[in-house]
Amino acid sequence: MAKSSINFQKASKGGLKHNDRSEDHEPDYLLPPEHRLENEVDRSAMEAEKFINELYGDASEKYQQTFGQRLQSKSYLWEAVINLNKNHTMEDVKRAVKKIEEETGFTAVQIAIHRDEGHINERGVVQYNFHAHVTFFTLDRKTGEQLYRKKLTERQEKEGRLKPMNRNRLSKLQDIVAESLNMERGKRGSKAQRMGHKQYKQAKQQEQAKIKDIQEENKQLRAKLKEQGATREQYAELEKLVRELKEQARAKDLTIAELENRLEAFKTQKPTQDTTLSQKDAQIANLEAENEDLKRKVAREELKVNTLVKKHIKLDAENEELRAENKELKEEVSKLKETVERLKHQLKVWSMKGKEKTIETIDKAKSLFTKSPTLDDFRVTRDKYKRAVVEIRDGNDWRPANEAELNQFDKLNESKAKEEIERKKQMNEERGQKSRGYDIGGR
Repeated sequence: MAKSSINFQKASKGGLKHNDRSEDHEPDYLLPPEHRLENEVDRSAMEAEKFINELYGDASEKYQQTFGQRLQSKSYLWEAVINLNKNHTMEDVKRAVKKIEEETGFTAVQIAIHRDEGHINERGVVQYNFHAHVTFFTLDRKTGEQLYRKKLTERQEKEGRLKPMNRNRLSKLQDIVAESLNMERGKRGSKAQRMGHKQYKQAKQQEQAKIKDIQEENKQLRAKLKEQGATREQYAELEKLVRELKEQARAKDLTIAELENRLEAFKTQKPTQDTTLSQKDAQIANLEAENEDLKRKVAREELKVNTLVKKHIKLDAENEELRAENKELKEEVSKLKETVERLKHQLKVWSMKGKEKTIETIDKAKSLFTKSPTLDDFRVTRDKYKRAVVEIRDGNDWRPANEAELNQFDKLNESKAKEEIERKKQMNEERGQKSRGYDIGGR
């Protein structure tokens, strides 16, 4: 009969699937299927996770209301592993859990009883490891504070409402579990800790190997060698290995783990001749297939290379043609530049000549106007020279005038002609008056 024991360790939501056996991969430390007994769980992993989320939401609100700040706690799930006997039921465990909740203020979110773990001893007897996993939510449902504390703050000590999870508190929980489950209590003050699943398996592997274990393995290996058509030499090597292992076992110098390693090495290092030949044939076939595949790849790569070489030669020829065309274009551009400069010079000369011609035309118009004092005579003279070139200064260069500018030039000169006619009329009238006055006075 097992002694009572309760041990706490930090938990996570991922452990909920391990507890209800809904995880993707089955643990490798379970008993063979034919020896497993039925497990029990009060909430599935999905239901437990939903419950945890609800509790955390409520605790966050209470913490905000109580302390005026956001809840920062991340470690609010703790798991207790409780030893059990075969006769214990879910109701027995729930009764113990309820008393633990009353003592600590924790909230149980999942209870799982495992009856599928243990080991088979050297006599072939199944040694069950009955136990329960209880996942607790450890935040205070009234204030949102963390209840699983090994040491309290100064404020918490003054309030006296919370208790630390120190050695005395844990010892009291051991008493509660032993009493609730009607089990013999473990030794007080013991520093022994319950082994986890993997630790338990490793400890069993370190147990001393027995002669019976070696004989059983020898029997299985001989049957396998017979199926494979092993040679006498292979049987002899197996017998030699078995003798060495038995000697080590008698001297208590051989663990189960070492035995398994030695036998596994023998299995992998001693394939039968047929197996070796078949493996070599398979290797040869694979190599031949790989060789054919490589040949095809090489042929494809050679074709690619030849294509690239041809393209390169063609591009070189095109490049030479482009270089020749580029040289010709540069020469043409140079000639065009010279032509442009020459035209610019000629245009400048032409502009100056046009300007001189315009001045000459205007002078002729004035001369004719002086001789012909009527406006009609001026217009005739203007029409006669209307297509004369008028140059407009544009920046630092001269350019021919457009139609609009020619019209403006005509209007301007016509206005000036009118003014000139009026002035000459007035001068003639003044001269006539003076002439008449002189005649009168002379007489």
